[in-house]
Amino acid sequence: MEGRMRLEEFSTKINACMSSSTACGLCRNQCPSLEFWGREARTPRGRMALCAHLLRGNLFPSPSLMEAMFSCILCGNCDAVCPVGAGPSRVIEAARERLVERGFLPSKHEERGSHVGREHNPYLESHAKRFSWLPGLNLPERAPLVYFVGCTSSYREKELARKVVELLGKMGLNFTLLKDEWCCGSFLLRTGQGRIDGRKVEEMARHNLEEVRKRGAKEIVVNCPGCYRAWKSDYPELGIQPEVEVLHLVQLLEREKNRLKVREEEVRVTYHDPCHLGRHMGIYEEPRRVLSSLPGVELVEMPRNRENSWCCGSGGGFRAGYPEASKWVARKRLEEARETGAQFLLTACPFCLRQLKEVAETLRYDMKVMDLTEFLLERWGGWSSGSSGDA
Repeated sequence: MEGRMRLEEFSTKINACMSSSTACGLCRNQCPSLEFWGREARTPRGRMALCAHLLRGNLFPSPSLMEAMFSCILCGNCDAVCPVGAGPSRVIEAARERLVERGFLPSKHEERGSHVGREHNPYLESHAKRFSWLPGLNLPERAPLVYFVGCTSSYREKELARKVVELLGKMGLNFTLLKDEWCCGSFLLRTGQGRIDGRKVEEMARHNLEEVRKRGAKEIVVNCPGCYRAWKSDYPELGIQPEVEVLHLVQLLEREKNRLKVREEEVRVTYHDPCHLGRHMGIYEEPRRVLSSLPGVELVEMPRNRENSWCCGSGGGFRAGYPEASKWVARKRLEEARETGAQFLLTACPFCLRQLKEVAETLRYDMKVMDLTEFLLERWGGWSSGSSGDA
């Protein structure tokens, strides 16, 4: 793909990682795939070594190499601890693109990727049903703020999408939705599929941006960290600069926290940092500042938090490709959350919400898993604004 670094362009970083003085293995200390499989080939260092051999011509694309690269969650824990800044997760993405070019792609990812090209979502759903969760809502044609819903909230966490709309309304913000929202392209980029059925991620980006222009918006708010990363980081890498400010919902909530009319209630919570929002985009403090502003709320941190946070297990195509390993990763995180004694495990990501909530239910944990949006609405003090206000 144009604008995206190819595997060859990472050779300096790969060599730095593999040099005798820096092949330290720090990345092995908190790697979910290593802990689950226990094999060096499924560690960041092992995958970087495989990439080095691939570039030197000592190794060729194969099913086993595909397994090694696609069994990574792309959580970025390795990026956070690498002393030479090698950025293994970006190298692994580039390796996936190389494998896809050579015809090596897990069948589940290929099926979902092809569907994105046809129906603009990776969930094998009809594009016509994208807004089926939102019947009867009268939103303005044009507004200063657009809520970009994303595929996961639109098709798998519909109640969360409704809650975001409800919260924005209760806050008195003047907002609307896109008339024809497409997938942001994050799934394709993370799984090495830049071009599917003749459609490129650039085309998806330009379509969504044109839809925003039609709404006259000055800002976009997203509640999916994957969408946020696509709009804020991936699109500029592709040479597409959004002409509007892109915010994750936690940033908007932090900026507009004086609009949050929640009742006081003594409660203990812990917060899970989504990988895309935290390690990949550096947003750690905004959700914590929102929580600290709420009367009666005590935030108790898990031992691994912020840049050291343990992944929920659902990113990078991992949940679709390796469901048992994915659940195992989630269980580890839930055990850590439970040990804090918190009544609520909060997050700010529909992927993390779905993953952690489903696994918590199977374990019959009494700790409630919620998105920050749901938590705020559950404690709303009954206040409502008579005017829409401005975003």
